[in-house]
Amino acid sequence: MSKQRVKLGKKYRDTISGFEGIATATYNYLNGCVRVELTGEYLADKEKIPCKVFDDEQVEEVKAPAKPNGRRSGGPQSMDPVSRP
Repeated sequence: MSKQRVKLGKKYRDTISGFEGIATATYNYLNGCVRVELTGEYLADKEKIPCKVFDDEQVEEVKAPAKPNGRRSGGPQSMDPVSRP
């Protein structure tokens, strides 16, 4: 049995259609084929996008945007009397 490449609960994108969703199920077939079910987000009118199933090798994980490192990047800042010229 091959190692599971897709982790349930993470967000993936189908490289062919561009469909994005959360991995909610995987299907392992006797012939070695592994499929993954992606559950999409909601449309603007709150209608749920139906689930789609893809080959696990044609989906890629969607990385979350990098979180700020805690440093301020511009904008108003307090003036420390020690650092004033």
